[in-house]
Amino acid sequence: MQTDTRPRLQSLLHIARKFYLTPGVIAYSLILILVVVAADVAMPWMVKIVIDTIMDGRGATPIAAIFRDVLWMCGVILAVAAVQYLSSALLNRYYNRIVYRGSARLRERLYGRIQAQSQNFLAERKIGEFLTHLVTDVQNLQDSTLDLVSEVPFDVCTLLGLMAAMLFLNPFLALIFALFLASSVLFAFVLGQRGWKAQHSAMQGTADLTVRMQEGLTAARTLSALDASHEEQRHLEEASRRHTAHLEKSGAVNAAVAPFLGFAEYSGVVIVLIFGGWAMLHGSLTAGGLVAFLAYMELAADPMSRFSRVIPRLQKASVSAARLDDLMKITRDTDDRPDALAPADVKGEIAIEGVNYRYPAAPRRALNGLNCRVEAGEKVAVVGRNASGNSTLLDLLLRIQEPEQGHIAVDGMDLCGIRLSAWRRLIGVVPQDILLLNRSVAENIALGSAASPQRIREAAAAAGLDEFISGLPQGYETVAGERGVFLSGGQRQRIAIARLFLRSPRIVLLDEPTSALDVTYERDLLSALRHLCMDRTTFIVSHRPAMLSDVDKVLLLDAGEQLAFDTPARVWQDFPEFRDLFPESWASAKSKPSPAMPDRTDTSSRQQPFHRRDPAERHKLGVQ
Repeated sequence: MQTDTRPRLQSLLHIARKFYLTPGVIAYSLILILVVVAADVAMPWMVKIVIDTIMDGRGATPIAAIFRDVLWMCGVILAVAAVQYLSSALLNRYYNRIVYRGSARLRERLYGRIQAQSQNFLAERKIGEFLTHLVTDVQNLQDSTLDLVSEVPFDVCTLLGLMAAMLFLNPFLALIFALFLASSVLFAFVLGQRGWKAQHSAMQGTADLTVRMQEGLTAARTLSALDASHEEQRHLEEASRRHTAHLEKSGAVNAAVAPFLGFAEYSGVVIVLIFGGWAMLHGSLTAGGLVAFLAYMELAADPMSRFSRVIPRLQKASVSAARLDDLMKITRDTDDRPDALAPADVKGEIAIEGVNYRYPAAPRRALNGLNCRVEAGEKVAVVGRNASGNSTLLDLLLRIQEPEQGHIAVDGMDLCGIRLSAWRRLIGVVPQDILLLNRSVAENIALGSAASPQRIREAAAAAGLDEFISGLPQGYETVAGERGVFLSGGQRQRIAIARLFLRSPRIVLLDEPTSALDVTYERDLLSALRHLCMDRTTFIVSHRPAMLSDVDKVLLLDAGEQLAFDTPARVWQDFPEFRDLFPESWASAKSKPSPAMPDRTDTSSRQQPFHRRDPAERHKLGVQ
């Protein structure tokens, strides 16, 4: 994360130009700003004319004529004030629209970039930190940018216009005021610089607090069950105190800026009164001129006082912009290749060649040297003990993860050469961890598709859900709750299966699809699932024998190593030590020779299970 002032300001300018201050916005707003500033500069000058008219006309001009001229000038002043009001209102409305829409585009872009990352990228970061970026940082940038773009350009133009009018009135007084203004602003900026580091720490503290609170609330049930709530509360209080200390430090620095500028304003008035009075006594400045000069100083006091608020806003905006700019620069590691294809359909032939995969910071590969070829329409049981890489293989097929080495081909096409959106439409999955959104049951079933209510009901009926859903208080419109908390594990699993029936994909991935169902529901669903998977390439990961009884091939894995890819009968025959994972029906299945596989009758040449290998061989594979 950036800690220097210059890179943070560069990040702020980069995001502002991209999402807020386009050339068209700058041109349009500059026109309105010049109108408002011209009105501000004209007001004191017209007051000067009125005063000088009264002072010069006494005794020589009839009172009625003087009063008529004064009334005419007052009418002009009111007209200028009306133009100023309309221009200011239009400018503020325009700025609000630009900033709010720009912030919406920025938030959407960031959210899409985060969603496009791989699971490894998301696993290395915390959800609370992303929430801080999407909510707190964008909100800080929005509020600060709204103030900065609506005030800073206007204040700069106002000061320049006022300085020009002061120079015309009295160059000597204008020079004194300019030197005094420059020194005051410089001193305030140097003083405010001390708050940058504290503001950066405060923003990081906000992210840390969000992360801890999000984790604590998500794990509230576990913390209560383990009587760890008080300990978690203590950690939160410590983080909160550190965050508060940074905020207090930043606030202490900023609190000294505003009073200083107020003191500088009165000091400037005193200096102008002294030198202006001397000029009046010597006839080089009229009474109206001195009043006008003091009025210009009063108008200049507003931009100076607002400058004291600009510094903390600039600090917030630049720190948030730097954090968001860092996130925007992250390469989307699941982007489509420029030559990626979008096939409308595939037969479903899968070739996996030399695929290796290791999770970040893992001591060994989750998959090592995976090689197999699945014909279109075949059903493959992916079998292995815990941590054998079964679910990892399904993640690679889904392109949630990318192979470290090797490649996967579909109908002869490299999987990475198929557009993600097209591939995801062709593949369907029932994952092991089923997540429901805090939306209606119908929306959760139709997730990722634009299905009609009738098709949703048909999919729910196929998954054995229609009767249950019809009995809910609002039927299909009943909200499932956050993460589906209002539904049981089995009901959530059947909703995931209903999604599968709704999508009718060419390739099916089943990761423990019936683990949360009792035997009765499993039996009812098996025939429907078999019908759905007919003539579709299917990968099944399951420890339920009934799910594995009707497969064409078995991919046997052990600690990431491929031990076999053969028919169920051959795997049953060759690997008796794994028969506790196999359904009994494999023992009576007909054995068909597989020309692609070596002869397994010589068990001495069989690759030994990973956990049975000698320590030297295990060390070579990356396990100590």
